[in-house]
Amino acid sequence: MAKIILTTCGTSLYNSSCWTWGDLNKILLSGASDRIELKKRQSKCENAIIDAKREDANGTTLAGTFDIESWKNLPRLRDLPAELASLKAIKMYLKNTSINQPLGGHDKIILLHSESSNNVIDGRFCAEVLKRVITYNNLLSPIPSNNIETKEIQNLDPADREKFGEALKEVWRYTRNLKNGGNDIVLNLTGGYKALGILLGAFGRQFEGIRMFYLHEEAGYDQIFMMKFENGRINFTYYNANTGDIKVMGENVMGP
Repeated sequence: MAKIILTTCGTSLYNSSCWTWGDLNKILLSGASDRIELKKRQSKCENAIIDAKREDANGTTLAGTFDIESWKNLPRLRDLPAELASLKAIKMYLKNTSINQPLGGHDKIILLHSESSNNVIDGRFCAEVLKRVITYNNLLSPIPSNNIETKEIQNLDPADREKFGEALKEVWRYTRNLKNGGNDIVLNLTGGYKALGILLGAFGRQFEGIRMFYLHEEAGYDQIFMMKFENGRINFTYYNANTGDIKVMGENVMGP
């Protein structure tokens, strides 16, 4: 059964330093001494990436400046966008836990994102850059490049409550259709709107065995959290939670 890793995609890309664009890879968010210094460095990254979007709204230019060392070296995991860091951690987790199957050639990554907007910070731009980075550098091999996809959800904007509610319904229908297609659904809930994480967490509760992953910034990017619900025989649900130590797993998995 093919795995589909549905990844909620936000705008953490604007707070990443894994680019040679503007020498951002010399700023190193991972080297910040405290939260105040981290915020200063993130602000520099955001301004530079806004400039990159103004120059090329398709994201091709920025994606071409990805610093592969930030992917290969675990101490630099924080320099990556949250969505990319979590996908790396999930890849490691699946390979290094005996009850899971590693990524395969029939698996698929879907980056779920909001529609393009006139704002300088744009969800579609982030998703397109991430897709290009993954495919240009073959980061999630053996998944082929044509199995790295983006999925835009219209009206995914909390500022309009009515339309946002309809957008969440569309996310539910879309995910249910993927599940009904006989796929092994894996939910990566690290990025994107919190409401999406809540909604898809409820989806994971309703359908047995769906693995949900979350890479928490406050945990220092040291652990990836896995959660799932398993239905018992007598109207009882088992909640299963586990963590993967990224540093330990990294002894066996380094690089793409």
